[in-house]
Amino acid sequence: MDGSKNLRRLIQEAEWEIGQILPEAQIKKYTSAISYLSDYGYLKTAFKKSLTEKAIVEALHELGVRPGDLLFVHSGLSPFGRIDDGAETVINAIMSAIGKQGTALFPTFTMSFIYMDGMLIKNERTRPYDQNDPSQVWVGNIPQTFLSRKGVIRSVHPTHSVAGLGPMAETCLSAHKETDPPTCRNSPFGKLLEHQGKILYFGSGLAPTTFLHFLENEMDLPYLAEAVCRIKDQDGTIRTVFIPKHLPGHRDFYSSNAENCKFFKKVIAHGLEIKTVSLELGELHLIDAVQLYELGTAALREDPFLLLCDNPECLFCARHKIIPN
Repeated sequence: MDGSKNLRRLIQEAEWEIGQILPEAQIKKYTSAISYLSDYGYLKTAFKKSLTEKAIVEALHELGVRPGDLLFVHSGLSPFGRIDDGAETVINAIMSAIGKQGTALFPTFTMSFIYMDGMLIKNERTRPYDQNDPSQVWVGNIPQTFLSRKGVIRSVHPTHSVAGLGPMAETCLSAHKETDPPTCRNSPFGKLLEHQGKILYFGSGLAPTTFLHFLENEMDLPYLAEAVCRIKDQDGTIRTVFIPKHLPGHRDFYSSNAENCKFFKKVIAHGLEIKTVSLELGELHLIDAVQLYELGTAALREDPFLLLCDNPECLFCARHKIIPN
């Protein structure tokens, strides 16, 4: 990158150097990586074409998002290339697609735990949960931006807080207490099921599907563990709280190709519908929470360790799985 070559030329030079044509999927990865670096100020880039709010709304409607929907949104900007005004445009489009009667929920997760599954956590990113500090949110630029929007409310859970806007936001967020398990019935994930919501993936893939942890909680799976977290109150006081049935370790769906993990292969084979629409270089997906719950709990009754991986070198999954003789 010398400031004068365009991306097409850079890809052609890379192909010449390695002696083969890059597959489309690899080119998309490179483009997403450049967009990511550009979004966070590491590169200066110029785009001839950018996505508009109108184009995003049209794609959402094609996907099956309807006025009045309750959406839980996993999101990423980088896969789409250039978007006019970035995160603000994405949020505007989602709110426009669901209308005034619709409600959008975004994860605003933070790292506030100091103890998990028998281990002290020593991570420089760990901070006491501060409900008024969007910079702590580690799940992307779009949720951080969403928090600054007028009318948005945020739940109080120290690790798995959720922000919401719309008529159902208070109903979905207010029941989740500081000391509840992160994905229990009182959580926004339980409310998403109760009120027949949908899960929208805007450029994120299926790997962030936190709703699967709700299934783990529902099934009371044995590898859920105790955690201790810290909370910063409005007056600056730091408190410590105990949280049961937290979410330590690794899962099989924590990967860029999560749709090919054991769980999703199984529930798709049994009828799970994942609606997909392409938007420039990225993709949008939509899953019905009720259908995912019904098929997911059935799959976990059959195999309670379905969400753990089969890699023998994965210490967490290998330790917790029961291997048949």
